[in-house]
Amino acid sequence: MAEEIDVVMQPVGRTPGVLEAPLAKYKPQIVVLFTSQQSYADITIQHIEHSWRIHTNRIPEVIVKIVEEPWTSDTVDRYMKVFDEAVLEIELEFKSAKINWHVGTAGGTNLMAISSALSAFTHRFPVFSSLDSAHHPKLETKDLAIEIELFTNLGPGFKALQNSRSMKIMKLIHK
Repeated sequence: MAEEIDVVMQPVGRTPGVLEAPLAKYKPQIVVLFTSQQSYADITIQHIEHSWRIHTNRIPEVIVKIVEEPWTSDTVDRYMKVFDEAVLEIELEFKSAKINWHVGTAGGTNLMAISSALSAFTHRFPVFSSLDSAHHPKLETKDLAIEIELFTNLGPGFKALQNSRSMKIMKLIHK
């Protein structure tokens, strides 16, 4: 049986806490951080290695992807490019593994969140967001990572509509 690994892909800005819930829920072997500054990644990595260690079976491998100036008009294009690069790197390294992808949308700038969701959509990866524990004191840490099923369900429908045969059927149904 093929090795199975979990990968969390997460935009991170000044608030590294968005990663704690997905660490607790998915217990990933790999974490990809998308950030505008290495210092944001560094503090997040310190949390992974120390205060959030209780949520993981072992310290995950961390890949850092820098997206400079993530507030400009070309942010989405640049983010999606480094996202694709990270996916390719991981797929090449773990060719025979079953990879469970988990893509976060909380963290970083608004454009990074949009980019993360669009990247997940194009790859048909599941999407999650992280709730703030300050507003949900009754939830366990792992329950603060909530899956956004729209993206999982939307992907196959969108792909089907790209097929000319499917579009003809939809037009016939519409009439």
